[in-house]
Amino acid sequence: MRTLLLQMALTLLLSSVMSACGGGDPVARYCEYGSVSQGQLDGCKSHVIESDFSASSTDAARYARGELSDCLADAGPFCKKD
Repeated sequence: MRTLLLQMALTLLLSSVMSACGGGDPVARYCEYGSVSQGQLDGCKSHVIESDFSASSTDAARYARGELSDCLADAGPFCKKD
């Protein structure tokens, strides 16, 4: 339980730092990483909330949190190449 709380606190801290540094919205980054069509991207952005991926270890979640700065091979075409 303590580990989960620490992970959630770190996720919120990273999110705040990314926003302050122009890193963008974590939900948008998450959706842009994995979406392969405009419809999928729009749908993702309309129903996903940050807690949906805050504890996930997928590349999309890691990218959204700023743990990955580059789009990897599994990223969709909407992933912004940094």
